[in-house]
Amino acid sequence: MYDRDNGSSPIQVKKYNQLMYDDLVDFAEQATKDGLFNNSIERMKLDITHYWVAYYDDKIIHVNGLQEKNDGWWIVRQATLHKYHGLLKMKKFFGASSVAFRYTLPVMIEWSQSINNKPIYFSTNVDNHAGRWMTRVDRHIRKLCVIGVFSYIEKRIINNVEQRAYCLNIPEYWKYYDNMVQELNNET
Repeated sequence: MYDRDNGSSPIQVKKYNQLMYDDLVDFAEQATKDGLFNNSIERMKLDITHYWVAYYDDKIIHVNGLQEKNDGWWIVRQATLHKYHGLLKMKKFFGASSVAFRYTLPVMIEWSQSINNKPIYFSTNVDNHAGRWMTRVDRHIRKLCVIGVFSYIEKRIINNVEQRAYCLNIPEYWKYYDNMVQELNNET
C-alpha cells in the first residue's frame, strides 16, 4: 500500500492486483452509472495496464492507469466517482483537491521511473467524445501547462479519436507537489 500521508489520510492508494477485482468491478459499474463510460471493466484492459486504486471507506473511489508504449508511459485511465469529487475540499493550490494529482500520480511516477526513465504522457479528447468531464480535465491540464507541470505536444489520433497530447514535466511536478504538500501541512 502507498500512503503518502503516513496513515493520517482516509484515502489509501494501492497498486491493483487480482485480489481487488470484485472491488474494481463495483467501481466500474458505478463509474458507468456516473456517465464515465470509458471506465467499464471491459475497457480497462487489465492485461496491459498498470492500475493504482484509491480506497475510501473500503471502496475504490478512483482509478489511474499507465500503459507502456514505444515512446513512453501513457496515463490511459483516470476517474473518480462523482460523489467523491468534493472529498478533499477545494484548496489554495491547484490540484490539491484532485485524488489523481495528489494521491495516485505520485506513486505512478515513482513506480514507472523505477522501471525506466521514459516520459509520461496524458491525452484529452478534442471533440468532447468522453463528455463534459473530459472538457473539465482538458481545462485542468491546460492550467497545469501554464504552471509548467505539463507541456502541450500536439493533436494526434489515439484510438481513432482526435486528442491533445501532453507530457508531464516530472521535475516541475515534484517541485509543485512538494510546495502543495507543505502548504497543506501548514493549514492543519
